[in-house]
Amino acid sequence: CLLPAHELAVVGQGGVPKTLRHDNLKEAVVRACLYDHDVSEVYAAFGTHWGFVPLPSRPRHPEENGVAERSGGYVKSNALKGRRFDGLEALAKYLDHWNRTVAQVRIHGTTRQQVLRHFLEVEQPLLQPLPAEPFGLFQIGARTVHPDGHVEVDGAFYSVPHTLVGEQVRAQWDGHLVRVYTLGVDGERRLVAVHLRMQPGTYSTKPEHRPLHRPARQAAYETILLGKAEHIGPQALAWAQAVIEERGVRAYRLL
Repeated sequence: CLLPAHELAVVGQGGVPKTLRHDNLKEAVVRACLYDHDVSEVYAAFGTHWGFVPLPSRPRHPEENGVAERSGGYVKSNALKGRRFDGLEALAKYLDHWNRTVAQVRIHGTTRQQVLRHFLEVEQPLLQPLPAEPFGLFQIGARTVHPDGHVEVDGAFYSVPHTLVGEQVRAQWDGHLVRVYTLGVDGERRLVAVHLRMQPGTYSTKPEHRPLHRPARQAAYETILLGKAEHIGPQALAWAQAVIEERGVRAYRLL
């Protein structure tokens, strides 16, 4: 994943650059543009936390990429070519030794400077200090509230206030929590629900999100579902009615 790799890089070099140039990879750039890129919301938050400005290269301008662009090819041809390893631990141990004894002490082919000495004397003093805490990795995406009053995140279902049925919301989740927001006309986010992460196929329903009386929209949707079941046959209709009796609005997705 891109963000953990970024974290390892800045921690390994002991500081954060003020500007970070990169290609228009999808994890960072939602839409590439010649003048104004749409940077991923997660990546923008990541940059704010670490204190750097993400600056994607312009499309079809390879000269804007850094001199380290060929570092991957250098590692493959110099460190890894013709070698086999018993596992990732052995590979990591070998690369750490190779980096200290070969890559860092070589004379760079473009700058004509010893890599480690140039970094310590010129580049590292310009880096910003590391933040006190690591970045809390999360994912974010748009969701439409289902007629059952829930949104789906990674196969699990989380309730929101019933007044939002049919509306589009923003879900943000990490390894522990799921947060649901609405967007105002001014683009400002308003938190409407917070849930603990659930296993796929399970529901998290808060009592305060359930209406005292079933909304007309849910009743109409249920009528449509029962009508389709009746079209199949009387046994299908009886089964659908029994499922609704047992599960309530949670039966809608099943139907």
